Amino acid sequence: MMTVKASLVLILAYALALAAGTTSGLLVDRLRSPAGSSASLAAQLQLNPAQIDQFRAVWEGASQTLDRCLREAQGIQQQRDEALYQVLTDAQKESFATMDKQYAQRFADLKTQRQAAFNAALAKTESMLNAEQRATYERIVRQQLGDSFAQAGATTQPSPDAVQP
Repeated sequence: MMTVKASLVLILAYALALAAGTTSGLLVDRLRSPAGSSASLAAQLQLNPAQIDQFRAVWEGASQTLDRCLREAQGIQQQRDEALYQVLTDAQKESFATMDKQYAQRFADLKTQRQAAFNAALAKTESMLNAEQRATYERIVRQQLGDSFAQAGATTQPSPDAVQP
């Protein structure tokens, strides 16, 4: 049987990976075309063509990492589910507790990797912007992802739990 804690870890890891992938996709999509009545992200930041190419490369790379983390998380969950079927006796249930901790650590590692890729993409994006563009970018990121960001110097830094499904 899956413990409540393990279930919550699985659900949280899946939701965070999905939300991060969606977020990076939205940012890349805003570069390509206007959303409703608002101008595209590139227009709002007044990016030159080289910056647009750099921005796209940063976020497409981050999106690939985020998507890979999601696929790995789903694979880990499937492996865990298969292992659950094999746990039938009380002795096996005891061994399951140890196995459960290992899977939880793998999910935690993926969450850390996903968050690091997202933070790195934010930092790379900011580094290629001038001061005016950076201020606009920070405002846009806050609008897209909410106000649960902490400022650390001039760098936009999301909290690990800032992205919610």
